[in-house]
Amino acid sequence: MIELAPRHKTGLNLSSPVLIASGFCGYGQSYQRLIDMTVFGAVVTQPVTLRPERGTPQPRVCETTA
Repeated sequence: MIELAPRHKTGLNLSSPVLIASGFCGYGQSYQRLIDMTVFGAVVTQPVTLRPERGTPQPRVCETTA
Protein backbone atom coordinates (compact mmCIF):
# COMPACT_ATOMS: atom_id res chain seq x y z
CA MET A 1 0.00 0.00 0.00
CA ILE A 2 1.06 3.54 -0.73
CA GLU A 3 0.09 6.43 1.55
CA LEU A 4 -0.81 9.39 -0.69
CA ALA A 5 -2.26 11.66 2.01
CA PRO A 6 -0.22 11.10 5.19
CA ARG A 7 -1.50 14.29 6.86
CA HIS A 8 -5.19 13.48 6.29
CA LYS A 9 -6.89 12.00 9.36
CA THR A 10 -7.95 8.83 7.52
CA GLY A 11 -5.20 8.90 4.90
CA LEU A 12 -5.51 7.69 1.33
CA ASN A 13 -4.10 4.20 0.93
CA LEU A 14 -3.89 2.92 -2.63
CA SER A 15 -2.38 -0.24 -4.04
CA SER A 16 -0.69 1.88 -6.72
CA PRO A 17 0.12 5.61 -7.07
CA VAL A 18 -1.03 5.48 -10.71
CA LEU A 19 -4.48 7.04 -11.24
CA ILE A 20 -6.39 6.82 -14.51
CA ALA A 21 -8.01 10.07 -15.63
CA SER A 22 -11.71 10.44 -16.24
CA GLY A 23 -12.68 9.70 -19.83
CA PHE A 24 -9.37 8.09 -20.77
CA CYS A 25 -10.84 4.66 -21.48
CA GLY A 26 -14.44 5.53 -22.28
CA TYR A 27 -16.46 3.00 -20.31
CA GLY A 28 -13.45 0.73 -19.79
CA GLN A 29 -14.90 -2.51 -21.14
CA SER A 30 -13.25 -2.33 -24.55
CA TYR A 31 -9.83 -1.67 -23.02
CA GLN A 32 -9.81 -4.60 -20.59
CA ARG A 33 -8.13 -6.77 -23.21
CA LEU A 34 -5.41 -4.15 -23.82
CA ILE A 35 -4.71 -2.72 -20.38
CA ASP A 36 -4.43 -4.51 -17.05
CA MET A 37 -6.81 -2.32 -15.04
CA THR A 38 -5.48 -3.71 -11.75
CA VAL A 39 -2.30 -1.61 -12.12
CA PHE A 40 -4.28 1.56 -11.36
CA GLY A 41 -4.74 2.64 -7.77
CA ALA A 42 -7.91 4.60 -8.53
CA VAL A 43 -10.11 6.01 -11.26
CA VAL A 44 -10.76 9.76 -11.28
CA THR A 45 -14.45 10.29 -12.11
CA GLN A 46 -16.47 13.22 -13.34
CA PRO A 47 -17.98 15.39 -10.58
CA VAL A 48 -20.84 13.97 -8.54
CA THR A 49 -23.52 16.41 -7.32
CA LEU A 50 -26.48 16.26 -4.96
CA ARG A 51 -28.79 17.84 -7.55
CA PRO A 52 -29.05 16.83 -11.21
CA GLU A 53 -26.89 18.87 -13.58
CA ARG A 54 -27.18 19.26 -17.32
CA GLY A 55 -24.00 17.38 -18.34
CA THR A 56 -22.25 17.26 -21.68
CA PRO A 57 -24.30 16.40 -24.74
CA GLN A 58 -23.83 12.94 -26.24
CA PRO A 59 -21.91 11.38 -27.81
CA ARG A 60 -19.28 11.69 -25.10
CA VAL A 61 -17.16 8.89 -26.53
CA CYS A 62 -16.54 8.74 -30.25
CA GLU A 63 -14.30 6.56 -32.35
CA THR A 64 -11.64 8.05 -34.59
CA THR A 65 -9.42 6.55 -37.24
CA ALA A 66 -5.92 5.62 -36.18
